Amino acid sequence: MFRLSLVFIAIMLNVSLLSAQSSVSTSNMMSFAGESLEALENSTRSVYTDQENKICFIDFQNLNINLNEIIVRDKSGKVVMEDKVFDLPVDTIYEIHLDQLKGGEYSVELKSFTKIITKGITVK
Repeated sequence: MFRLSLVFIAIMLNVSLLSAQSSVSTSNMMSFAGESLEALENSTRSVYTDQENKICFIDFQNLNINLNEIIVRDKSGKVVMEDKVFDLPVDTIYEIHLDQLKGGEYSVELKSFTKIITKGITVK
């Protein structure tokens, strides 16, 4: 009888674990492909610029990854700004003041410990 109870408990535990795994919502999950992630840029407004006030906003909460570093590169690939952000809260809205940059094309790299998301911005 005791052995039957242990088998029953083991079966119930496995069933509850399987049902918990299958109930996880995948609507906010994204697959990462390469170093650039176009799907993330198209599905969320995690990086957006306010050209009038010359500010680029990065909404950490919409990224679904934990950022380690933000790097801004000019068109030639030279690093013009770099900031370690791993200790900032996950609901941070980070600001890059574009008035410190010359007009032109830049890329903003959002680095986690395993992935890089690249977003192109234009400074007028």
